Parts: sequence; C-alpha cells; structure tokens
Amino acid sequence: MFRKPSTALRLSRVWYDNDMDELRVAVEGSDTGFAVNAYVGRNDFNDALTDLQLFAKTIHGGLCEVRFGEFGPEYASGAIHLRFHWVEGRIYLTCRLQSDFHPFGRKEVADEALVHAGTEPALFDAFLAELGPFVDRKRDEVVLELVPAH
Repeated sequence: MFRKPSTALRLSRVWYDNDMDELRVAVEGSDTGFAVNAYVGRNDFNDALTDLQLFAKTIHGGLCEVRFGEFGPEYASGAIHLRFHWVEGRIYLTCRLQSDFHPFGRKEVADEALVHAGTEPALFDAFLAELGPFVDRKRDEVVLELVPAH
C-alpha cells in the first residue's frame, strides 16, 4: 500500500508537447504546502536528470543546482530553483519557488516560498529511479520524500 510522505518534493506533469513540459512542483509538509507551475524545455529536463545522476555518485560532499523556469515578471509561468548539497552522508535541499506574476493593486507580484529540508541517500536514490521514467514521459509524477534537516 502506498503511503503519502508527510513531507515531500512532488513533481507532476501538467501538460507537454514535442518541445516542452509544464511541471507542477510542490513542497508538501504535514501542516503547509506550496506549489508552482513552470515550463521546462526537453533539453533542460534531460540536463537536470544528468546533473542529478552525477550528483548521486558524489559521496564526499558536492552541490547540484536545478532550475526550471526563470524568476521575474518578464517570464511566463513560475520558477523553481532546487539546490542539493551533500554534507556528512546526508542531503540538504533548499527549494525556492515563485508563482506566475499577477496584478495586485497597481503592481504585479508573485508568491514565493523558500523551504529548507533534508533527505537520506536511499530516498534520493529511489527518487532518481523514478525520475528517469518521469523525464521520458513514462510516468506523470515523481516524489522525493523529505526528512527534517537537523
């Protein structure tokens, strides 16, 4: 039986065509959650997968940054910046999420969230095993279970 993780990074496919995917990226906690949509080109998606696979082989420290969409009102949809960092056998994750800009009084604004969480190498490996088929459009969702970052 599948159990929904109490804290997770969830990537879901909303839409796609030959050149691009629209993703919904959510950071879900037991009490809170924040989700945004962002457009990802096929090459950018494959590059992110390759970078994360190389990062998984780094056992004595390392960084990997994945960015989908662009931050700022000049760009369509939202933006996601994920920063993975190995520290002493643990993976720390910083997620910056920005929604699409929308009218707010006399200006344009976007909602944002900055979330700090952790995960274990085995959970990250399980995520990577699902991420390949997700990028290849053989599945519509992939989840990275998160744990407290202390």
